[in-house]
Amino acid sequence: MVGGEETSNKIAIMKGFPKLYISIIALLFLFLSLDCHAASTGIDSLFELPLDARSMGIGKVSLGILADSAGAFDNLLEGKKPGKWELSSLYANQLGELHYATLNLRRKNIGVSYRRLSSGELTERDLRGNETGRSFRYRNQGLVGRIGRSFGRMGLLLKGRIIQKGIEDGVLLGSLTPGLSYEISPVRVGLTFSNLIGGEISSSGGGSRTWNKELTFGLGFETGNFIAGIDLEAEFHDRGVEPNGLSAGIEWWIRNFVALRLGIMDDLRQAIGWGIRGENIQLDYAYLRHGELSNSHFVSFSWII
Repeated sequence: MVGGEETSNKIAIMKGFPKLYISIIALLFLFLSLDCHAASTGIDSLFELPLDARSMGIGKVSLGILADSAGAFDNLLEGKKPGKWELSSLYANQLGELHYATLNLRRKNIGVSYRRLSSGELTERDLRGNETGRSFRYRNQGLVGRIGRSFGRMGLLLKGRIIQKGIEDGVLLGSLTPGLSYEISPVRVGLTFSNLIGGEISSSGGGSRTWNKELTFGLGFETGNFIAGIDLEAEFHDRGVEPNGLSAGIEWWIRNFVALRLGIMDDLRQAIGWGIRGENIQLDYAYLRHGELSNSHFVSFSWII
């Protein structure tokens, strides 16, 4: 009788899972109906791009603070390969003109990543759109180091970023971003203060560049092979704090082998993606749809070394 009751309970729980997933997805879309639009951050633009195709596929949602220092193999690494490093790479040719690539190395909650955004030969034009006879190349590259630590249910994160930008005049900037999270399984909430400390390190051009300070609140839900999350951002201005963006994403692993993903960043940008992984490798793909610009494809490859 006891065994029969346990079996009945398990069946009831399994039947309830689809309703739970549908409710979470509906809640995400309800949040996205709020009037929040992402703003251009200028200096931060390189770091607004995804670290890998998985991140883009779920709308670049952090899924809680410590997830920002995590990678593709979280479920596989946990309790199985605690001493291994994960190396991942990404390449995307956005708008047919911009080349974007990343290289990320991490172990548990320690990570470092390199990002580069560049263009081919561009023709300079004056204010009337006429060619000046000159050409130039755009280059933007950055380095990110991050470390996270858990203390029971609480997690802490510290991320440092350096960016080097240059067309004719170069500039080097740096910033520090702290983060805090709290988890009551299966829910995790987090808060980051982007660029709390930041400024210009060196510059060969005129004018001073500053980092935009942002406060991001994240809510993540994870149970088994299903993950969902929401990020709400606010940007600090001289006139106060204003909403900056709202994004949401979901990821569902089927038999821990194939993943399906959906991400929404605002009313103009939506992404879908998939992932396939084995014991030591993972391939991820994301398709970004933009309401006003050309659509983009992202492909990344990760492996445990």
